[in-house]
Amino acid sequence: MRDKDRDTGTEEFINSLPIVQTKVYKYMRSKYEELTNDGDNYEVESVDSLVALMASKEFSITEEEAADLYIKTENQIHKFHIKRL
Repeated sequence: MRDKDRDTGTEEFINSLPIVQTKVYKYMRSKYEELTNDGDNYEVESVDSLVALMASKEFSITEEEAADLYIKTENQIHKFHIKRL
């Protein structure tokens, strides 16, 4: 998904999170989209670990920290969407 197609409210919510969390999440989201052709070719076993590795190198954090930040952000976005209903 390209930035122009993203939900403005969701993007504002993501941008309101702590800066490191926002940067790691957006970086990983971009890599997921790139590596999976926007989700069409998603294979959990190979893609998740690769994206976490890439983020760990980019932000000097562990792969586990990168994965945890991504999952935490996804959960927060889900709760944000529920509140908007």
